[in-house]
Amino acid sequence: MDLVCRITTRADGRGPAATARLLEQAAGIHAAELGVGIDRLRTEGKAWMLVQLGLSASRWPEPGEAVEGITW
Repeated sequence: MDLVCRITTRADGRGPAATARLLEQAAGIHAAELGVGIDRLRTEGKAWMLVQLGLSASRWPEPGEAVEGITW
């Protein structure tokens, strides 16, 4: 099982909020690959949540720009 998930998608907006959505998408895919995705957890009455996120960038992706997200 790979402990790294890499996705490439298009930014749906600009700034930290749009970037956070991309990272959340990557985390969801990765969790599903590890067997702890939201669909499986719901069947057990469980969930996971992001408690804290800090972002910093030299520039934010433009809307429609290709972005690669990596989780580990």
